Amino acid sequence: MKVRADMVKRALSKRHHEDFFLTEVKTGPTHYGADLHIIDALAIKKSWANPCITAYEVKVDRGDFVRDEKWIAYLQYCHQFAFVCPKGLIQPEELPEEVGLVYYNHETGALVTKRKPHIVR
Repeated sequence: MKVRADMVKRALSKRHHEDFFLTEVKTGPTHYGADLHIIDALAIKKSWANPCITAYEVKVDRGDFVRDEKWIAYLQYCHQFAFVCPKGLIQPEELPEEVGLVYYNHETGALVTKRKPHIVR
């Protein structure tokens, strides 16, 4: 079975059922052109004192991960950042230490945190 990004986003929305959860979040108005980025998923912890914004980049294709350089720009828009992918598509050692990694199990629809993200800002 081919894992699709919408399947992964659905699992993330279930994980963040108590948070504000959005998908396809733009980093500015559409007319920004090349400076505009679209974050795959964003979860905002509901807290007056300690809100936490976690951004997720969903990858379902190895080639897409290898070619992607834009995700680094997302770090300025969140407190934590993690990749979400089918199990084994990305290895923890391929990512900077502060970046989290979550595996999606296509058989159960479950998410397993392989590495927790650290606060990036």
